[in-house]
Amino acid sequence: MKIIIGLGNKGEEYSWTRHNIGFEFLNFFSEKIKCGFSKKNNLAVWGEKSIKGKKIIILKPMTLMNLSGIAVLDCVKKFTAEIDDIIVIHDDIDLSLFKIKIKK
Repeated sequence: MKIIIGLGNKGEEYSWTRHNIGFEFLNFFSEKIKCGFSKKNNLAVWGEKSIKGKKIIILKPMTLMNLSGIAVLDCVKKFTAEIDDIIVIHDDIDLSLFKIKIKK
């Protein structure tokens, strides 16, 4: 299983801002893999898809950005995920625009 978490803030005023890159990536990715955000609770919206026999969960916390850890922890507990199962997409003020960094 892999859980891909995109960080951002809900609301139109944050749409297409640098701080919302995690949400924007997941919107793009969800279209590519044909997986909507059909499930929700008070902390997050998410979708589930099986790709080549592997379960993929895409999740957008619906908390404010600085409280997203609460939603992430809830997701990890719900799906009994290991740390290596989690990928987090977020902005980084130390990176130039259009640059990415991948780290373990």
